Amino acid sequence: FKKLKDERRIFEIKFLQRISVEELLKQSKDLISTGAKLNDSESDLILSRWCYQETSKLSNNDKSSQLLLREKFPRTQFLFKLRRSNIQPKMEKNGTLSDIHLRKAALHRNPEAWFELGCRAMVGENFMDKYNTTAINYFLGASNLGSIDGMKGAAHCYIFGEGGLLEKDATSAYEMWKQAGDLGDSDSVRNCAECRYQGIGVNHDVILAKELYKKAASMNNSRAMVWMGSALIEEEIENSEEIIQDDFQEQTYKRAISYLQQAASVGEPEAFYHLGVCYLKGLGVSVDLIRGRNYLREARSLGFDAADDVLLSVGDEI
Repeated sequence: FKKLKDERRIFEIKFLQRISVEELLKQSKDLISTGAKLNDSESDLILSRWCYQETSKLSNNDKSSQLLLREKFPRTQFLFKLRRSNIQPKMEKNGTLSDIHLRKAALHRNPEAWFELGCRAMVGENFMDKYNTTAINYFLGASNLGSIDGMKGAAHCYIFGEGGLLEKDATSAYEMWKQAGDLGDSDSVRNCAECRYQGIGVNHDVILAKELYKKAASMNNSRAMVWMGSALIEEEIENSEEIIQDDFQEQTYKRAISYLQQAASVGEPEAFYHLGVCYLKGLGVSVDLIRGRNYLREARSLGFDAADDVLLSVGDEI
């Protein structure tokens, strides 16, 4: 390769690279197929994904997997993804064959296989399900094998009454999120905080909710950071009866700004909104109308409509 490069023979370099990748993929396919014949569940799972691509009703994306589900819960979002690779060997795209491999992996207690069966059940793409197994059963199967995704999938079904359930069950949703949170999933910790804060499925407990939000924020959960930042600001505004801020208030505002800046760094729209308000009013920072407007414009561009009213109040046209 170095010789070809030195001689500027670019075509040969690209040709050799392409052949090399094709040969590698062929060898990968042979190895994975052999593994599947030996009842290796991971091999069956990979073959299932390779066969499933381009058979799904969902459009594929070369760079990232598509969302199978996207539902909103107050202050939260649930994202369930079907893992897809953007490089794979040439093979028949066959939904039925994909289902065979996936079910075989599930029979060998592969938690990811159980979870993906649940995702397919949610969108009606179980090609060989003769027993009309519901998504909640697949998610619970994954959960019983220690899958965090399975726990979150089951929680989704419970909170919305979907996946084969006839009614909502917020208490069971909370229990699933608690299990996932105890295993280190920050989204689930945040969801438990929201349940405690609003009294959904569990007793209303603001103190415990704040502790859970703080825990999720410490796990770098951007939505929890937004909540912590906005809550600290609201508390200081409500508790303050004086225009002059003392040192304690200043420190609280600075903590709030820190949370919001971290959340804004990963694109949270509401974080930009609160930062904009802080700079307009001088909460924890020096008043900076230009920076405040810029943050609010960014929030608006990301779809946070509440920024419109504040921008109008400072003479910024939509």
